[in-house]
Amino acid sequence: MSDEETFENYMKLSRSFSEILPACFTVANPKIPNMKIEIDNMGVKGNILFIFEGKRGEPNITQLKERFNIFEYNRQFFLAKGVISKYVQVRVFHYNLKRQRIIEFNKKGNIEHTLTYKNVAELIILLQKI
Repeated sequence: MSDEETFENYMKLSRSFSEILPACFTVANPKIPNMKIEIDNMGVKGNILFIFEGKRGEPNITQLKERFNIFEYNRQFFLAKGVISKYVQVRVFHYNLKRQRIIEFNKKGNIEHTLTYKNVAELIILLQKI
């Protein structure tokens, strides 16, 4: 099972997301016609859209900033397309299952929070609390 599928299962186990899109979900790029964007993991909790990008190495800051900007500034596009239910805020995270950490980034690509966990149970609790 891929990291994306594993993380999707953890999101489901947390039972804290009202909506979870399938791992490696692909959406149209509103800026570039005929181009698709693949999102590793995405879910909604309340009015907040959570985007999780996984990588075994260091976070790709450019990719994370792009994800934030695309979903924040093109909210109406995604709502009109029925991609995801209504959201008013976007939060973007990088996760590394091997290093057991989740890092939240702001829209400028700066680290907001680094969360670590020791096992699956702790990860599920983190997902419930964020």
